[in-house]
Amino acid sequence: MKKTIYLLIFITIIYGSFLNSDNSSGNSFGNIWKNEWGGGWWPPHRQKYTFDARDDFRSEDDRNISTKIVNKDFNVTLMAINKNTGDEEDFTGTVCAKIIADNYKSDWNKTTWNNEKEKNATLISTNGIKKGYINIIFYQNDTNANCPDQDGDINSTDNFAIRPLKYQIVLDSNPKYAGVDFNISFIAKDYIDNNTTDYNESINNSFEVNITDIKNCKIGDFTPDINDSWSFADGNNTIQTNYSEVGELNISINEKSCSDRFAAIDCKDANVSGHWNSDVDTKIEDNNTIFYISPYELNITDANISVLHSPKWVYDANISDFNATTLVEIKSYNKQGDITQNFDSACYAKDINITFGYDVVNKNSDVNLSYDGNITSFDKSINDVNKTLQIPKTLFNNGIANSSYAYNIDRNFTIHLDPINLKLVEANITTSAIAKYENNKTLDDNVTFYYGSLILNDIVTTQNDFNKTYYFGVYDSQTDLKPTNTLVGFNWYYNHLHTIQDGNVSDSEIILSKDYNSSNTISGIDVSVNKQKDGYIVFDINRTDTSKTFGVVHLLSPNLKWLWYMKFAKDYNISDGSTCLEHFCFNITFKDDSNTKEVGSGDFKGSEVNLTTTHSDTHHLGIKIYR
Repeated sequence: MKKTIYLLIFITIIYGSFLNSDNSSGNSFGNIWKNEWGGGWWPPHRQKYTFDARDDFRSEDDRNISTKIVNKDFNVTLMAINKNTGDEEDFTGTVCAKIIADNYKSDWNKTTWNNEKEKNATLISTNGIKKGYINIIFYQNDTNANCPDQDGDINSTDNFAIRPLKYQIVLDSNPKYAGVDFNISFIAKDYIDNNTTDYNESINNSFEVNITDIKNCKIGDFTPDINDSWSFADGNNTIQTNYSEVGELNISINEKSCSDRFAAIDCKDANVSGHWNSDVDTKIEDNNTIFYISPYELNITDANISVLHSPKWVYDANISDFNATTLVEIKSYNKQGDITQNFDSACYAKDINITFGYDVVNKNSDVNLSYDGNITSFDKSINDVNKTLQIPKTLFNNGIANSSYAYNIDRNFTIHLDPINLKLVEANITTSAIAKYENNKTLDDNVTFYYGSLILNDIVTTQNDFNKTYYFGVYDSQTDLKPTNTLVGFNWYYNHLHTIQDGNVSDSEIILSKDYNSSNTISGIDVSVNKQKDGYIVFDINRTDTSKTFGVVHLLSPNLKWLWYMKFAKDYNISDGSTCLEHFCFNITFKDDSNTKEVGSGDFKGSEVNLTTTHSDTHHLGIKIYR
C-alpha cells in the first residue's frame, strides 16, 4: 500500500513539472502536452489550435503577406485556427511571432490573447529578405509565457519578401572629365536611409542600369563598364570608372519586370485597393543622376598664316582684293588622346576665344589694318594687332573646329609704305573652364606686306614695231624686307615674286587714245601683251599708221587697282572717260630725229628712256613717269 502511495506522489510531482514547464523549444513534453493535448489534468484531449498570419489589410480568406520594407515596421494579423475546421476560433494564451528566413531571424513579438480569434503583431526586419515567413509559437491558457530562444513549429502559410526602399546613385564631388577616373556608387537604401544589409543582387538579374545622353548624342564607353558584371554587397557597390566622351549623362537604376525582381515571390499576391499593388509595391524605387563630363584637353593643334605665295607675302590692298588669313584648328580630347566627338555643334561644343600674338617689324608711322572675321576688336592700329578670334560652337564638327580671320594693311594710293612684317608667335585659348587643360601653341610663321605698283615710263622711239618691258615693284626706303635689290625706280625694287594673279592686264583692257582721256580713242597703233611672268610684263607695240606720232596707252584692268599709286592722283577708275590721273597710262611718241635714243626691240633692261626732247614734250600735263 505504501509503495502505491509513493508512486502516485512521484508521478504527480513529475507530471506537474511538465505541465508548468516554460521550455521554449516547443518540443518539451510540457509544451507538447499544453499545445497538443490541452495542458489539463487527466483525462487528456488533443489540442485543436494552429496559427497563421496575413496582412492586416486583408480578409480572413486572403492569407497573403505582401512585400515589406527593410527597417520599416509593419503589422500582420495573427489568426487562431481550429485544426479540424480550418476556421478561426477564440483563443486564450500567449502567442509569439517573428520573421524567419534562411539568412535572418527577427526578434519575437509577444501578444496576449483572451478569447480572441485575431490579434495584430508589429514586426520589423533589419535585413533584406527574398523569401521569409512569420514563425509562430503559442501557449494556450498561459498569458504569462515567455517567448523561447528557439524557433516555433509553425510558419505562415504565405511567404513574402522584405526589400530595400529605394535605389540611390552617388558620384564623387570632383569635376568630371573625359577619360578621367571617378567614383560612382550604386546604393540600395532601407527605410531609415541605411544601406540594406543582405541585399546582394547582381546587375541585369533583378535590376538594370541604363545610360542615356540628355541630347541623344553619342554614348561613349565606361571603363570598366558600369552596366556589366557587378553585384551589390550589403546594399552598396562603388565602381571607379571613366567615360570616354563628353556629354550630359543620365544614369538610372531600376528593377526589371515583376517576375525578375528581388520581391518576385509576391507578384502573385492579390491586389488590395489603397493598400497593395503587386506591380508597384514589389518594386524598389528607381533612381537616376544627371551629370556633365567636360573635355580633358582643348588643344590648338595648328595655327598658321595663309597667303597665295611661298615665301609668304601679300600686297597692301583692300581686304576684299588681297589679304593674309590666320587659320587655326582646335580639337577636344579625352585623357587617352582620343578626340571627343560629342564636342560638336549639335551636342556639347562651346564658344571658344583664341588670342593670337604677333611680333611686328614696322618702320612706318600710323599704319592701320582692316579685318574680316569674328574677332572681338576691330581697332585698326597696328599696335593692336594681337586679335582675339571668337570660334562659335557652330563650327565644331565631331570635336574639331577650324576658323580664321583675314587682314591687310590699309593702302592709300597717294602715300607709299615701307614693307611690314608680321610674325605669328603664339595662339592662346582665353576661354576658361571648358576643359581640364587648355593647351596653347607656340608658333613661328610670318608674312610680309608690300606696297606695290606697276612702274611705268613713257616711250620715245623711232621704231614702228618693238616691245617694251615694265616691272612690278615694291616700295622700300629703309628695310631689309625687299624681295630683290634691283631698283626699278627711286626706292622701288623689282618684285620677281609677282605672278599674274597679283595683278595683270589683258589685250581687251588696253585702250589707245590721242590724249589722257580714255574716251578719245584712236587707231593706227596696236598695243598687246606679249607675256606676263616673274614680276614683269612685256607689251608688243606696232604702229600701222605712220601718220600717228603720239598716243596714250590706257591700262583699264580691274586687276591693277591695288597697285595704283600716284602722289596727286584720284581714286582708281577705269570707266569710260576716266583719265591718267585715275589709272595706269604711258605715252608713246614716235620721232624721226636720229639723235633720239630709241627703245629697241626685245626686253627693256633699263629704268628710264634718255631723251633729247624737252621735259614738256615727254611729260604732257605733268603726268609722273613713276605711277
